Amino acid sequence: MVVNTTQHYVYDIETEGLAPGDGDEVTVVGFRERGEDGEHIIFYQETDEPVAEEELVASTEVTLVGCESEAELFEEMMKWSKDEELDLNENTAIIGFNSRKFDSMFIRSRCLATGSNFPLSNVTEVDVFNAARYNLIPNNYNLESIYNTNTRKTPLQNLAETIGAYSDGTRDDIKNSIDKTIEEMDEERKAEVIELLKESELVDNSKIIDKADSLDNFYNLLPDSHYTVVEDPFDDSEEAVESFQEGDVQSVIQHNIADLEKTEGLVDGLTTVYFTSQESLLTDNSVSVQTL
Repeated sequence: MVVNTTQHYVYDIETEGLAPGDGDEVTVVGFRERGEDGEHIIFYQETDEPVAEEELVASTEVTLVGCESEAELFEEMMKWSKDEELDLNENTAIIGFNSRKFDSMFIRSRCLATGSNFPLSNVTEVDVFNAARYNLIPNNYNLESIYNTNTRKTPLQNLAETIGAYSDGTRDDIKNSIDKTIEEMDEERKAEVIELLKESELVDNSKIIDKADSLDNFYNLLPDSHYTVVEDPFDDSEEAVESFQEGDVQSVIQHNIADLEKTEGLVDGLTTVYFTSQESLLTDNSVSVQTL
């Protein structure tokens, strides 16, 4: 549970690949302070191609910190995190998307490889991946009244009502009721539900998860978002890896900014639609929390 967090940043990293133990390095680490006017700070490894800061597109101010190596990138992050004016500590929440399984793990592994101190020690990491999956995946079911902004009910509740299951109580109560209701359906009713799922090209859970696993798709599942996402130069992170290898760090930085904006929009959208406040989101059992 996250308690008494007074500072909130979203963050995201870019890497050379998926294997820190095999030498894939962290190339970019970006942070964006939460809020409409929250500023970005981007730490990046320099390449032979210079970065034209004035050409970067973002919703708020961007500060760039260029570094000659991965070790220097971690060192500069450490200086920033220990800045007395910022005072990052256990009351600071850095919020990521699938960050507990990837971002913070990757940074920690590469710090060990380079002999660097871990630059985010003692701050609180909040991973909203499970909260997004839990609340947004039911939106994929193309059933009548599955999502109604006027009722202010969650997609899970609307799914339960649509198929005649219990729609009150805790989330686990509703999920158990949905499972039981489907199990008790006669073959004709099950066939009707399957046909509705086929119409949305989502016949089974694996297809739902495949569609909603990425940050882009989760963001696109939101009924509304507060922030306008800047244009992303890439369709996926693999392109960012190739771009850095070719020396084009400018595009990788722009991609990182776009992901920060999407993460900010995702947190904002989850808070607005599914939770009563940011605090209720950050303290919900569906988020993963750890002190780094």
